[in-house]
Amino acid sequence: MFSGGRRQRFSGLVALGLSGSLLLAACGSGDTKTRPAATAAPVDQGSAAPAAGSASATGAAPTADAGSPAPASSAPGAAGANGGAATGAASSTGATPPGGKGTGGDKTAPAPASAASLSPSAKPGSAGQGGTPTPAPGVPSPKPGAPAPAPGGAPGASDTGVSGSEILLGSISSVSSPMSKYVVSPVTKAAQATISSINDNGGVLGRKLRLIDCDDAGDIARFRACYGKLVHEQKVFSLVTSMTFGSGEVHGDLARDRIPWVGDIGWYGSSWTDPWMVPMYFAAIADGSAIAQWVSAVIKPQRVGILYLNTPEMKAAKDEITRVLKTKNIEVVKAISQELDTADESPAVLQFRSANVDHIIHVSWPPPVVKFMIDAAQQGYYPEKGISGNHFVAEAVPELVGKWPLNRWWNSSAYQVWGPEYEAIMKKYAPGLSSLHHHNTQTAYIAMRLLKEAAEEVGPNLTRDALMKAFESHPWDAGPGLGATFLWKPGLHDTLRCNYMFKYSSMEEGSSKVWAPDPTQFKTCGDLPERPLSAVR
Repeated sequence: MFSGGRRQRFSGLVALGLSGSLLLAACGSGDTKTRPAATAAPVDQGSAAPAAGSASATGAAPTADAGSPAPASSAPGAAGANGGAATGAASSTGATPPGGKGTGGDKTAPAPASAASLSPSAKPGSAGQGGTPTPAPGVPSPKPGAPAPAPGGAPGASDTGVSGSEILLGSISSVSSPMSKYVVSPVTKAAQATISSINDNGGVLGRKLRLIDCDDAGDIARFRACYGKLVHEQKVFSLVTSMTFGSGEVHGDLARDRIPWVGDIGWYGSSWTDPWMVPMYFAAIADGSAIAQWVSAVIKPQRVGILYLNTPEMKAAKDEITRVLKTKNIEVVKAISQELDTADESPAVLQFRSANVDHIIHVSWPPPVVKFMIDAAQQGYYPEKGISGNHFVAEAVPELVGKWPLNRWWNSSAYQVWGPEYEAIMKKYAPGLSSLHHHNTQTAYIAMRLLKEAAEEVGPNLTRDALMKAFESHPWDAGPGLGATFLWKPGLHDTLRCNYMFKYSSMEEGSSKVWAPDPTQFKTCGDLPERPLSAVR
């Protein structure tokens, strides 16, 4: 699946060594401690999936087998109705687990919690007298028409990773990577915080969520090992979040294993056309298009320079920016590629100075852009009309780049920041993130929130197929105050059409005021590319 050059690029993107560079001297070292995976649940060898790496190239859309009998491990009465699902939601009445497989690890007791799981260990409600279920505090009462719960007050096992008491989730994160303290680790912590909030309020129809995170260190071999461990050994129900560059390399595996990936950040255009992925942030090419439209309408430069990461996705974004600006008679006079393993960005600064650009757009990744900003400050350089770009709506920016770009740097996000519910959950369950929030910690919150909502619409008989059908059945709101709505249509999941532009406005790190809505034009919607997404990768 990877050529030698592509494997090298993947590793370089998130596992490069930056020792001795200005970045580490100015910013401090990242969080490079490898996080162990949770203790594995016993594996049912009879239902083990094929080994990772034998993926087919197909991506067939999920289908529910509504006519099949319920799995043998389901609780009596667990099949039949969908538990009062909302209008338009998918029903999975009596569905057999995808691919005709058994419940695998669900035949045994769930694995004990580990350091990778922050979920509370509260038990679901217990049955009351006379067989009437009596929910425990915080567990919602059964919905009218819902199937009778299994003994203990919770539904029975219904699919791989779904037992009577929990739903097991997995994530793959490049924890052992540069700037992980700022970029990667906060995403997993935000997901765990949202899970804790969900579990403290009854879980998902009485089932608790549990998340196991696996560190791929930015290496493709370790990414594949993490995928195999989570999907084939731990037997998770779904993958969630995606602070890894490996998510664009796994489409065939998802189709073969019929497993959802909920909350992918959408970096790859292919994520938006994969029927088993539920991405929640712009693909690079759409992000670049929205930024270019905003720049042409608000900044109105004449001579633009572009910084782009040397990957197919960011090259496509660079080309889309050039196309949009050309339609507005704005010239791109210099485009410079970035590598994460380039120790010195001062030559790029010199090239932009020589080209006399009046605005720079970056479609890149935090480490090289931070290095560029540091080198620009050392040279006393900044383009006349400022810099704009992506991936930096983060509370840690003052610590990373200081005052030099203040009030003359803009960055895009698919969401408004930060949202009252998001802030309340993080303040209660992850107070240490106060200076580490960024747009992908929001993605983690949205993913957990919408997974809960979609699973509850499916009802107690939760299956992977039914979950994907629920996501594709109607629009979904990202959460209070975030200003984003998703509809993952069958065959083409790209329906995210609006972007927001924020201005670096405050040095008060952790104040939720570092980035303020641009006062001239905050929201850009509409003419974003759709067809090119399927062509990228």
